[in-house]
Amino acid sequence: LLAKHLSEFTNIPCEALLKKTRKNKPQHDLPADKRKKNVEGVFRPIDKSRIKSRRILLIDDIVTTGCTLCECTKILEENSALEIYAMTFAISLPKTT
Repeated sequence: LLAKHLSEFTNIPCEALLKKTRKNKPQHDLPADKRKKNVEGVFRPIDKSRIKSRRILLIDDIVTTGCTLCECTKILEENSALEIYAMTFAISLPKTT
């Protein structure tokens, strides 16, 4: 939804390029050291030809450890994206005492 609204505001086209291949645990429910493993292999390209040689802006609602964005970036790189940028709307800061 964030990407769709940003697309309308900026006139930058919005399209889904990645698809989840399996259900995984929500990242916010896991400790930081388990998040990378939780998203490994979860995403795949919908259509590889729509990724190749394109500039892509990934949109995420919140970043905590960055594992989801890193995994998505890895898949896009493996499928020959020209450039990959990321935008997030919130960052989760570590808890302090």
